[in-house]
Amino acid sequence: MLWARQRQARYRYRHRHRPDDLVIIYAGPSLLVRLLEPGRATSFAGSSQVQLVSTPQALAECAADAVAEGVARGMTPEGALATLADLVDSESGLVQIVEQEAGEAEDRAHALAETEGLGAAHAWHVAAAELCFAQLADAGEKLGFGADDGRQASVARARGWKVF
Repeated sequence: MLWARQRQARYRYRHRHRPDDLVIIYAGPSLLVRLLEPGRATSFAGSSQVQLVSTPQALAECAADAVAEGVARGMTPEGALATLADLVDSESGLVQIVEQEAGEAEDRAHALAETEGLGAAHAWHVAAAELCFAQLADAGEKLGFGADDGRQASVARARGWKVF
């Protein structure tokens, strides 16, 4: 947990003078895999207007799909995993991995599944995004969500998040 707090402090330091139009985007497994497509990550890289965040769970969930995507593009499985690792590298990666308290996302996800009719995995990622945003976003900041399901996208839009 100390590591997560240090990382959050680094994030705050780097973004002390944020642009007014900054968007913090939660990247679930499907968006993480899409970011491996040639050119997709470069559309976000170097932008001072976008901060991509995700969770260790989303990273673990997307590993098999990342390998399949990489192999389909002619990469070795190891090469695909290395590309994914570069994407989330703590020093130079495009996506910041945000640690969360054990059980917190699960509790929120259960409630979301019941109230919104989301499947368990989709509800978990909406809950995880809420927790990431609570840790990192300032009041009034624009928030985004990488949805892979229509119902999940509707729930994200209902929260005022832009859907990617």
